[in-house]
Amino acid sequence: MFSIIGIINSYLGYININVKLKNRIYTILGTVGNFYLLYVAYQFFKNGFMTRGALFILAFIALAYFSYLNVIHYFTKKQSRIDFSPWIEKKLHMKPREEKIEKNSNLSKAGYVQTNGIFDNEKMLPASLKMNQEHHNNLKK
Repeated sequence: MFSIIGIINSYLGYININVKLKNRIYTILGTVGNFYLLYVAYQFFKNGFMTRGALFILAFIALAYFSYLNVIHYFTKKQSRIDFSPWIEKKLHMKPREEKIEKNSNLSKAGYVQTNGIFDNEKMLPASLKMNQEHHNNLKK
């Protein structure tokens, strides 16, 4: 099952598609993979391994909750009533992403993505390059 999801993931990496569409595809794949856990739990129960089956059921329930949140977010664009993320952000004193973007003027510009160079004036470690004539000729080629 994981190899099938890995193959689809690698193919989606080659195609330049909309991020929202890609996230919807990942949500569907994750939900299908989650039901595989339910099947494995059923097989454990069927063979008499109740503790392992119960652990797989707990993993299924946790992943089903996150799959539900992803379906609500990516397909309906609504806020779920049973989403505990704001509570976790409040308890851990985290700031929502929108507030971080408003504070940083470079990020708030539409379409601005810095892809190279030094970020946020970070100090870099000094480096030196030692080359001989053979290396220099290889670089010219």
